[in-house]
Amino acid sequence: MPAFRERLTIILLALLQSLLLYAAWQGSREGWWPFTIPEVPVYWYTLSIGLLLVMMLSLVRLDDARFWQHVGGLLLSLSGLAGWAAWHTATRPPVEPLPILAPYALSICIGLYILTPFLQARLATGRWRAPYSDLAHHAWQNGLTLVLALVFLGLARGVLLLSSRLFLLIEIDVLERLLDSELFVIAMTGTLFGTGIVIARSRQRSTRTILHILVGLFTGLLPVLSLVILVFLGSLLATGIDQLWDASTRSIWQTTSVTLVLSALLFSQVLFLNAVLQDGTRPAPYPLVFRGVIRLAMLALPVIAAMALYALWLRIDEYGWTVPRFWAAVVSAMLALYTLGYALAQLVPHRIWLGHLPRVNVALALLLLAVIVAGNSPLLDPHRLAADSQLERLLALPADEVEEQDLVALRFQTGRYGPDALRQLQSDLRRRDEALADRITRLLDSDSRRQAAGPALVTSPASTPTMIPVDPSGLQPSVPEGEAPLEPEYLQFLRNDPGAVANCADQEADCMVTGVDVDRDGRNERLLCNLGLPGSLSCRLTRQSDEGDWQWLTVIGWPRTEATVEALRAGDVRVVEPRWQSLQLGDGPVFHLYDPERNTPASSPSLRRAPVIDPAP
Repeated sequence: MPAFRERLTIILLALLQSLLLYAAWQGSREGWWPFTIPEVPVYWYTLSIGLLLVMMLSLVRLDDARFWQHVGGLLLSLSGLAGWAAWHTATRPPVEPLPILAPYALSICIGLYILTPFLQARLATGRWRAPYSDLAHHAWQNGLTLVLALVFLGLARGVLLLSSRLFLLIEIDVLERLLDSELFVIAMTGTLFGTGIVIARSRQRSTRTILHILVGLFTGLLPVLSLVILVFLGSLLATGIDQLWDASTRSIWQTTSVTLVLSALLFSQVLFLNAVLQDGTRPAPYPLVFRGVIRLAMLALPVIAAMALYALWLRIDEYGWTVPRFWAAVVSAMLALYTLGYALAQLVPHRIWLGHLPRVNVALALLLLAVIVAGNSPLLDPHRLAADSQLERLLALPADEVEEQDLVALRFQTGRYGPDALRQLQSDLRRRDEALADRITRLLDSDSRRQAAGPALVTSPASTPTMIPVDPSGLQPSVPEGEAPLEPEYLQFLRNDPGAVANCADQEADCMVTGVDVDRDGRNERLLCNLGLPGSLSCRLTRQSDEGDWQWLTVIGWPRTEATVEALRAGDVRVVEPRWQSLQLGDGPVFHLYDPERNTPASSPSLRRAPVIDPAP
């Protein structure tokens, strides 16, 4: 348990962390140096989140030399890993940073969570080879500490918000103004988060009570999940396994993915087993029948792990390696090793129930940590693997089967290696398909997907598909037949709006704009609708101010039917005078009334305050 000086240091570290994150966010938005250098944010976020969080979780004594050894080692290690990720993102031509940084950040967080108990055990014992009971205690304690700190942060923010509303009742708005200040909110968030960590670390008896409750829940669920595994395997014997391989061609991120579902099942079983295991010294908490069911399920786990790996391999064999598939393969392979180790441990007698599992856990935790480091370094770079695999696959395809989305993914989502692989593909396609080779040239010369968008398919009012050229911004909606073309000022307004561009600059978008005089002042407002999206018809209404500036008014949704789609294509949008007029209290706010007979809002749902377009008398 840290002393007062160390507790204060933990709170100051959390405050420093929040201020560093705020500086990075504000600096990137405002163009401050050094955040204008592409590599700097990767280093900044890695060290301010990863390093400081490990320091907050592991600090016991400030005068402990081993603690500062850990800080120095982490500083060098994390800087090296951040440098490799930054090398991929800060390149010309530019690539998309999210497909690179998202798996990097998630894997680094998992790696630090694995490493921190070993650092904490060394601080306590002075040796790297610590007892498994210490490692298990620190691992569960760290998870609960972070959860409780976040809960404390949310509760404290709620109390402050309630306090500000309370004082507003007597027209004292000091707290309200403070909560509107970005810098105050950031400083308060860091301070409260650090305080939550201190409270959780200082009240270990309370956290042990919470842990005992969780262990009790997992203990009750383990036999149930084990029985489900056995019934599932028995059902497969009756129904056959072929339908699993049919489903394995689905995306790894879909909820119906075979690999994803089976991996979630394996992870849950491993988690429940370790919750029951705890420090490896507990006697079996089950009667003999339940222990038999759990033992049989542990012996059957490698079969399920093999099915998950095979389903993923079918996907990779058909579509090649990508960065998400690499990390999915890492997860699946590690779960397979865990289940194989657990199954083999059941075959070796031990005086304690699950007594061999601690050795399996420690060995595989270190192996996973090594794989994470290798996967974020040149040793086992998934971006190089993905670029080489996709290039090989595309070279083997006929030119007419090379899809646009594969070229875009290779260009923007495989890091620094993607453009080089695309150039090799271009040189090969130049001999087979000149038009596709020219399309690759445009991709290579583009800085983003939007800029790389080619001609867009837009449906004319006569429902005849025609190809019209799209300017570099990639946004050119159509208009109903008989309406005037869109003014350059209105088009520029749309192209400056991220929401309009995101919805209507895509090649598959079917956007159109129709004019309607909603407020009957002699000037048409504009209704922008995307007919290419599934679900309801969503349209955005804009109007032009007296100064000539265009402004968004509201979003309107209609049920998608053949009649509503045809009405939009024909520009048949009518202004219907509401039966129930709006109400106003003096010169105060205006309230729109709900029309129960039409079962639609007269202007907006229910009785509520809303922006108003005053109707003509």
